[in-house]
Amino acid sequence: MIPFILAAVGGFLIGDSIESKKFADGGTMWRFKPSTPEEDMDEMRELIGQEKFDALSSQEKKDLAGYLKAKGEIGLPGKEEDIEDISALQYYNNGGAVKYYDKDNDWRIGRPSESIPKERLERVKYYATSGNFVGNFGWKTINNPYESIADGYLYTLDDYDQGLVKNIKLKQGEYIFRYFNDRTALGYMTFMIKINLEKGLLYFSKETEDDTAAFDTRGVKALWINIIQHKL
Repeated sequence: MIPFILAAVGGFLIGDSIESKKFADGGTMWRFKPSTPEEDMDEMRELIGQEKFDALSSQEKKDLAGYLKAKGEIGLPGKEEDIEDISALQYYNNGGAVKYYDKDNDWRIGRPSESIPKERLERVKYYATSGNFVGNFGWKTINNPYESIADGYLYTLDDYDQGLVKNIKLKQGEYIFRYFNDRTALGYMTFMIKINLEKGLLYFSKETEDDTAAFDTRGVKALWINIIQHKL
C-alpha cells in the first residue's frame, strides 16, 4: 500500500506526514514531517513495479528514490517544521530563461548521451534513440537533501502520447513534451511535462485514475530551457 496520498498542493505528496492545527482566528499551522527511507523504498516499489525494483542495485535504488522524492513522486523531503501557509510547501525557486536554437546551431544543446551512462540510456531506448529530441531544461529544488538542481531531456510526443493529451487545452506559448534524466532512466521511466515557453514555466505531470495526462496547476520557474525551435 502506498503510504502517501497524492494531492495537488505545491507538488507535494500529502498524507500522514502532514498534520494541521486550526486556530480560533481561522488560521492553520501545518506540521511537516519527512518520510523515512523505508517508506520511500516501499512507495518506489509500488511505482515502478517489483520486477524493475529487483533489477536495481542498492545504490541505484537510493539514487532513484532520491530523485523521485525530490520530484514529488514519492514521500516528503526536508526536515520537520511548522509552516503557516500550505502554499509554501513547494520544491522550486524562481529562476531562468528560454533560449532557442535553429538547424545551424542546435548541435550546441547538450544531449543525454553526454551525461547519462549508455547502460541507463538503454532503459529509455525508445526515446533516447528517436529523432524526437527537442531540448533540455533545469530547475532549482529546495528542501531536498539529495540535490539542489535537477534537469531533464525533452522529446516531442509520439502518436500514442498525442492521444493522451488530445483533450488538454493549451494556452499561448504552452507545449507538452516527454522527458527523462539520469535518475528516471534508472527506473525505466519517462514523464510528461507541460512547458510555457513564453514565461519559462514548468508544469509537472500528476497521477490520474485513467491513462489520460494531467499537470500541476502551479507552474515552476525554470532555471534554463534550451529548445530546438524548428522541431516544435
